[in-house]
Amino acid sequence: MEFSKLMGYACMSGGALLPVLAAYARHLSKSQRDWVKTSGKVISSCVVFEDESYRADVRYRYIYDGREYFGTKVRSLELLYNFKGPAKKTCARYPNERDVDVFVNPVEPSRAVLEPGGDPKVLPAALITAFVLIAIGWVLVEGQSSSSP
Repeated sequence: MEFSKLMGYACMSGGALLPVLAAYARHLSKSQRDWVKTSGKVISSCVVFEDESYRADVRYRYIYDGREYFGTKVRSLELLYNFKGPAKKTCARYPNERDVDVFVNPVEPSRAVLEPGGDPKVLPAALITAFVLIAIGWVLVEGQSSSSP
């Protein structure tokens, strides 16, 4: 089997699997809505550029079961962008010294989020990426099939 045909099958397999994984991760994130809600305070909030992407760096503290914890996760499955807009919007929602609700995993209190349920854009992004991967895979496989004697 030629390398490009093998890559085509790999792309199609990845494209088929990606939405399933994204849906499962989204399902797990929705369980955060059942976590314990407690009060917290934003310690710092700023936009950070790293690895060619912008992200909101929001740090907060909260007390759960009499113990102080520190968190950095606004929401699970958060998408990264190569432009500042989304990160700036997140930082604007969580300015320094703001009182916030923190959703704490009661089994593992060091895990917490400010917005339970994960990023709602993950599944649509996974579907678009899956379509592109399957299309690339199809072209690679069919391109090899039609050029074979």
